Amino acid sequence: MNTVHYAEERPEKVLSIWREAVILAWLCSLAVMGMSEQVYSAEAETRADEAERQRLMAQYEAQLAEVESRVGPYHQDLLQPLAALAELAQGSDDLDTARDLLGRQLQVTRAARGLQHPSVRPVLRQIAAVAQAQGDWQAVSDQLGHLRQITASIDGAPSAALLSAVNEQMHWELARVALDEDARRGRNFLAAYDLADEMRDMAEALQEENPTAALPWLYQSALSSYRLVEVLNAEGGIGSDAVDRLARGGRGNCIDLYENQRMRGGSVGFGQPGSSRIPVVERGERIGEDCFRYGYSIMRQSARSAEEHGEAEMHAMALIHLGDYQLLSERGSALRNYREAMELLRQSGISEADIVEYFSYPVPIPRVNYHSSFRESLAALRVLRSVSAEAMTLGQETEPADTPA
Repeated sequence: MNTVHYAEERPEKVLSIWREAVILAWLCSLAVMGMSEQVYSAEAETRADEAERQRLMAQYEAQLAEVESRVGPYHQDLLQPLAALAELAQGSDDLDTARDLLGRQLQVTRAARGLQHPSVRPVLRQIAAVAQAQGDWQAVSDQLGHLRQITASIDGAPSAALLSAVNEQMHWELARVALDEDARRGRNFLAAYDLADEMRDMAEALQEENPTAALPWLYQSALSSYRLVEVLNAEGGIGSDAVDRLARGGRGNCIDLYENQRMRGGSVGFGQPGSSRIPVVERGERIGEDCFRYGYSIMRQSARSAEEHGEAEMHAMALIHLGDYQLLSERGSALRNYREAMELLRQSGISEADIVEYFSYPVPIPRVNYHSSFRESLAALRVLRSVSAEAMTLGQETEPADTPA
């Protein structure tokens, strides 16, 4: 066994090894110092942020007390310090305090500006957001319902703001089907169904006044039909009681195959125990198949309206959305509509490169938003592609290396 003794090496070599060791130790110490400085810096920044938050809270609390003593408890000058305090409380995750402050802000807004003043709406949205963070699902429903009622009172006729409020509340009630306990799921679904029905009526009323402005809301109405069928056919369902109430309660757009149980052997049915009349569907069909049919008819109506009242580009986008809905509802091939849309886009002056890019990249459907403009839709697609690429890169970076067996 050969052992190397550094003392027996040449002096130059020993000196070189010593220098390398010193340099390595120096570099390691710098790295440790840098890490320590980062930790200390983060801790100091956190302490500074907390100190600044406490200073601001004390400042706004003093301002609130001073204003209240001067003008009373319901003057609109109280709104600015209340809003600032609520924002600070939310930023520090003090949700109970934030909700109390927002409740006070709502009270003062109503007293100073009126029960149905437009400035009430953003406060209701903030209260709903805090309630959602707290897991108070019913409070979220209450605030969104109040927001819808105030918007209806302010706008009167169907408007984009009112349709947006109804759509938001409808999606929330559908979300509660998954969030709430089993006993409430059917009730939440029925609430969502009624809101979807209301949105459909308003979208059709808006179409009579302004056909092109109604296109996004007709799409959202068709999309709500798709969402309802998704929930109806989800594993576990919403319970036979809810389906029976849906069919018996005049809500027949989705479930109208309602016949005598003894007359339809071999069909799938749901109903109250002992009931002889049940909603039924043919084998191979989804529950609520008529919802899909109705949604498809809305999309076809939108395409015709875009062709009649809009330009070629708007018609092309309507055909693209119609093709997407065909794929969702499994109603034939969407290729014909896509090809016609491509030709209309060429006629509109869209470059072939942009058309190829748009149709070459796969996108998840249904699309959340309706685009009447090809350029807006292409921009949204590019953002989606960029985000997807970043997510894939991040996933590859964080994926653990394979461990040899």
